[in-house]
Amino acid sequence: MKKRIAAIIGLVAVALLLGFARFKGAGAGLRVVMESVPCNAPGCFESISHFNYLYDNTTKVSRVGEIDISSSGTYAAFEDDGKIMLYKRGSGQLKDVTDGKFAIPETFKWNEEKSQLVITYYNDNPNPIYNNHPASTIRLD
Repeated sequence: MKKRIAAIIGLVAVALLLGFARFKGAGAGLRVVMESVPCNAPGCFESISHFNYLYDNTTKVSRVGEIDISSSGTYAAFEDDGKIMLYKRGSGQLKDVTDGKFAIPETFKWNEEKSQLVITYYNDNPNPIYNNHPASTIRLD
């Protein structure tokens, strides 16, 4: 009986430690959380809408579309209503880094050593206005 109790306590301790390590390292404070919100507007397709939000620890930063968090967890880049936004952890400030054209990000390639981010865009949209958008290089500082 004592062995069984010791084993259970050991399993609980390991689970708590693993859970704490995963929480602590989850994007170093930056994370994306999906929230469900009732849709009360006329003509809603569904009664519940689902949105992704960027959080910096417990602070809600912004609603996000396509998003990527740098490997260090210091920066997040995301699309929000046609704008490309850059956020630095702990700053509380969003920076609009849109280059003037609307395009949907496909890939984010971080190079924090060079203090830059290269964003490539989808170019297979049926509407030609969204195609032929060159990659953007964003300065992180």
